[in-house]
Amino acid sequence: SRTVTRISGSIQGFQDGSLHTAMYWSPFDLAVDGSNSIIYVADKNNNAVRKITLSSQTTTLFGDQSNLNIDGSTAVAKIGKPHGIDFVVSGGDLILYVST
Repeated sequence: SRTVTRISGSIQGFQDGSLHTAMYWSPFDLAVDGSNSIIYVADKNNNAVRKITLSSQTTTLFGDQSNLNIDGSTAVAKIGKPHGIDFVVSGGDLILYVST
């Protein structure tokens, strides 16, 4: 027998926070890091890439609901309708690959 456990999210919306306060709108894909401690989420209809930690804390890495595609640092980058997500670690840096 297997158990299903919700790790984050409650209702549709766009809000960072804990297990009970975080909100997503169509989380479409995810990638789990090698140590199983961080989950990266392509939150499609929020036009954002989110991060969930082992303590079930959700934070937005980049994106802000504005269906735009803008390259840049996480402070300015925007992603329109992310559908897929994966990553590699190279030289200690995390490189996220996101498809739209």
